[in-house]
Amino acid sequence: MKIALLTTDTDHHRYFINKCILETNADVSVLYETRVLKKAYSTGPFFEKEEAEFNKRFFDDLTSKALEKESFSCSSANSDEAIEWLKEINPDLGIVFGTGKIYPETFSIPRLGMINVHRGIIQKYRGLDSDLWAILNQDFDNIGITIHTVDENLDTGDILFESAIDMNNCREVYHIKYLTTITAVNFMLRIINQLEKNKSASLNTRKQKSLGKYYSSMPLEKKIEAKKLFDKFKGK
Repeated sequence: MKIALLTTDTDHHRYFINKCILETNADVSVLYETRVLKKAYSTGPFFEKEEAEFNKRFFDDLTSKALEKESFSCSSANSDEAIEWLKEINPDLGIVFGTGKIYPETFSIPRLGMINVHRGIIQKYRGLDSDLWAILNQDFDNIGITIHTVDENLDTGDILFESAIDMNNCREVYHIKYLTTITAVNFMLRIINQLEKNKSASLNTRKQKSLGKYYSSMPLEKKIEAKKLFDKFKGK
């Protein structure tokens, strides 16, 4: 099975990529989107250093190795050069993790379409910083991961897997990205290996029961407020 993985080059994305390569028989090619979307308001810094140091304790050397046989970097996954690259690869499945919105001319190329890793519960929280918006709403039961199909709108596709993370394993707000990444890896390996066993199979999905509210990037002052609520929740 040929897989095109559309992402950005960060530690947790690199870990995700390399686990998909090492623990499946899929032929994985990677497209790195390089553009950085900036907001008119401040969104950081917000524990990026602490998060990186924590991740390194568990991601080991998988984050520093480039295991993919083929990779391509471009500003946007929807650019003409990205579309040409995808058509040349002719993947069976596209996996999206951490890029901007994917348009139909891109997500329609793979035979099975594209699926997205959303760090949040999309039936409650669509868009960006879903974990922090859940914390701000003191909705600690809806911090998790969803893998869903990509369609014309943002985070409105059918669901393949959805799971909250165990908050008992989360002592600091900057532990969440590690826990959601591990959950996403486990789910994605299951999806890929199931498709590998039956190459004629289609994606096993279910419709969303409710459409979550869309949230944009959280402003820094609200992130600080969310951190205080998280610490209160953990009894600090």
